[in-house]
Amino acid sequence: MTLLLSTIAFGQDLFPAYDTAMISGRELKVKPIAETLQRYGYDGFFIDEKLKKKFECCDGVNSKYKSLVDKIFKVVEIQPYTDILNQRKYTLKLTNTETGDIYFDYDPRYKHLWNFHFVGEHKIPEGFFCRNIEMIADKFKGDTTYMTPYASGFSFIKKKKGKDEIIYLSKNQPGSTLNVNEKGLIVLLENGKRLDKPSAKLKVKSSSYGSGYVYSAFEILTPSDIDLLLNNLITDSRLYIYDGETNKEDAKTLVEYLKCIKDK
Repeated sequence: MTLLLSTIAFGQDLFPAYDTAMISGRELKVKPIAETLQRYGYDGFFIDEKLKKKFECCDGVNSKYKSLVDKIFKVVEIQPYTDILNQRKYTLKLTNTETGDIYFDYDPRYKHLWNFHFVGEHKIPEGFFCRNIEMIADKFKGDTTYMTPYASGFSFIKKKKGKDEIIYLSKNQPGSTLNVNEKGLIVLLENGKRLDKPSAKLKVKSSSYGSGYVYSAFEILTPSDIDLLLNNLITDSRLYIYDGETNKEDAKTLVEYLKCIKDK
């Protein structure tokens, strides 16, 4: 079967993570945020390179939404730095004819803080997605674990020991009520196919982001499951009674992640 992966084209929302070469010299457009969040403005924009004074303060404590939405900036300089938690971050110097030079505090770990579209054509570097795979080797057990980042609540994990290997699918989904000892994972795919795991046992814990709960499933993928997910984009999922939609760009990224982890 010819993999869908070979024909996947990524749009302008690609998150560059640590690959700052993708950003250098590029034009970036500040993308809109959800209407319910607009009153909080945009985080990370400053008028000074020391990142002390917010640009166009303030909606809440952030830059005013209307002062940045849909503006196009050119990245003219990228400076790495280490924050107080010893995390590698970058200061992006941005320029726009209306605003002049401003600065963006770029954290390559968090996609949700990247409020930009790329302007124009861009190519994905070779092995771009595979760079995000985390590897943990246990020298006592003699096994190796590979883990992908999460995208729309999905992650893939591969455990390998000698010639034996197992690939798992992990899925998290918020839920408003507490239900224990429940089962069931359904993954819907773009072409109408689906992945059913009715016996998937669900764990539940309190949400760390406020009220509600987070349900999670951790299921072994069969070779046919893997083939199905490599060749079809995920659109929706259900854990017990709780449903979630998968962002289109995340769905494409998940195919890339699965291919990377399969080849490890």
